[in-house]
Amino acid sequence: VVAAFASSLVGGQINRAFGRRTSALFAATVFTLGSVILASAWSYATLVAGRVVIGIGIGVASLTTPVYIAEIAPQEKRGQLVTVNALLVCTGQFGAGMVDGIFSEVLPESGWRFMLGF
Repeated sequence: VVAAFASSLVGGQINRAFGRRTSALFAATVFTLGSVILASAWSYATLVAGRVVIGIGIGVASLTTPVYIAEIAPQEKRGQLVTVNALLVCTGQFGAGMVDGIFSEVLPESGWRFMLGF
């Protein structure tokens, strides 16, 4: 959470300096890197490092995506598309929480590994 907060503070400058599209691609790359770190983590320190990397991606993406959608969308669809983006993000978070709850019930010893990438 701290990494997401910190990167959201500089996300505007990243957007301004490199553009929305490049910033979105950067956030996607950071998400991928963080996922690989989490999937291959065998220690607590590696798990924390993966979560920090994912947090950086979240901070940049949370600022970049709505602005980029608003910029490329037709004027009459702008609000609708940005709202749908926010709705889908919330739906994804809810769904992930439900799946995590199932993993913790079905696999109490190893379910946490699947919650973090494998």
